[in-house]
Amino acid sequence: MTYQGAIATAHDSATKAGAETYKRGGNAVDAALAAALALAVVYPHNTSIGGDAVIIVRTPEGEVRCINATGWASKNIDLDALTSRYGQCLPDRGIDTITLPGAIRGFESLHQIGAQLPWEAHFDEAVHLALHGSTVGRSLASAIAAFPWQDSGSTSLQQLFLPNGAPLREGDRFVQPELAATLDTIAHKGADSFYQGSVMQDVVSGLQAMGSVLEESDFTDYCVELVAPISTAIGDLTVLTSPPNTQGFSLIKYLNTLKAERVSLAEGLHNRADLFASCFFESNRLRDSELADPHFSVQDTEYFCSPLGAQRSALPQQIGDGDTVGIAAADSDGWAVSLIFSVFKSFGAGIRDSRTGVLFQDRGTAFSLSSLSPNVIAARKRPRHTLMPVLVLDDKDELAWVQATMGGSGQPQIHAQLLSHISCGATLSEALAAPRMNVGARGIADALNTVYVERSVSALPRQALSKWVLREVPDLTDWMGHANIVRVAGSMLEAAADPRSDGAGMVVRLNR
Repeated sequence: MTYQGAIATAHDSATKAGAETYKRGGNAVDAALAAALALAVVYPHNTSIGGDAVIIVRTPEGEVRCINATGWASKNIDLDALTSRYGQCLPDRGIDTITLPGAIRGFESLHQIGAQLPWEAHFDEAVHLALHGSTVGRSLASAIAAFPWQDSGSTSLQQLFLPNGAPLREGDRFVQPELAATLDTIAHKGADSFYQGSVMQDVVSGLQAMGSVLEESDFTDYCVELVAPISTAIGDLTVLTSPPNTQGFSLIKYLNTLKAERVSLAEGLHNRADLFASCFFESNRLRDSELADPHFSVQDTEYFCSPLGAQRSALPQQIGDGDTVGIAAADSDGWAVSLIFSVFKSFGAGIRDSRTGVLFQDRGTAFSLSSLSPNVIAARKRPRHTLMPVLVLDDKDELAWVQATMGGSGQPQIHAQLLSHISCGATLSEALAAPRMNVGARGIADALNTVYVERSVSALPRQALSKWVLREVPDLTDWMGHANIVRVAGSMLEAAADPRSDGAGMVVRLNR
């Protein structure tokens, strides 16, 4: 019998790393892990082992689990000190935006759930790429060129990406020997080395030297959470995603609104694009004003996911860029994984530890510094989160397809558009290349009811959005998302990556 394993990621080196695990006897879990670790090396503007992850995994028996590996703020957080220093919000980058990185513990949990290969096997390609070098792709080159290096206080980061003072360009090679050594240690000593062992000690020492209040106990006490996904049925499909503290509710709310208004997925992107915009405008408001860590604030999932109502309240804030990677993997044995892994903004906090080579996320900037906000920063609290993996099941509760995307606050909107295109018969490549919309202000000059549209968005949705402020961007704009999809097509698997990325989809077929 022919075994099939599919993988799609935002970088071809990561896709190849995942595909190789199938050839070594691994499954979709192994492929997702190997790909994620490779991305931490070759896509450092979007992700790092110094970041967070949220993962949905489905077993061959049909059990679905969500791994929340979002990190928390230090036990030493002092709200008054931060408010005195910054006012009502943290800056986009800097030492005070760093929260504990949860991803490695998340990978450990995923490995325990269903990996076939030993833990260390997933690190082989990542270590090789870090030690021997990888090529700067188009997306990374653009991020290096756009990054505000004059505001970066990290000499280590500048030395890596601005050798001799000049930014790396597409096609250049870069090596990360310190990161290679760190990955090798985690591979052979396990995830505990990052949270309890030598790597943790080096990381904490380096962060504290730069002024961080994170301490060793913040790492040793941390653990991920296994939670039930949230879901809704629409037509013959059931869509599953992650619950609060993530923004997964936004997608479910939109789908529930379509059902309540008797609007099809196709109409939602065309003659009823106004409903798409209104729903995600309201979801942005809910995310910005009410989403928080459920351990600190009651998070009524039914309320968050309820159809769009007539009542509106405060306007949403500007949405921020989000730099993330999404990995889609599935195999013919029935394993499926949607893995989202991120440092939040481009190059995260803009801080790289010179000893370990770890680049740190800036998830702390998602916290509020207002004591009136449910999302106010506090000791051992997780911020509201943009990461949201997605699985889609058919009318027999079997896997239909896996979606995964970057896109920051726009992730649920990207997922909604992909769902619409695929359910209406588009091929994976067509769905991924289709022009996109994104609801929300991105700059200080934008009206809050701004909708960004790629140039080829057709006249029908533009007409439906006549009361919205449209801002046109080029087709295949990078920040409109790097999505990846793996689909079950009869007895075959398909995989495809977003043309906005440097990625690829691959299907491996083996006789086992």
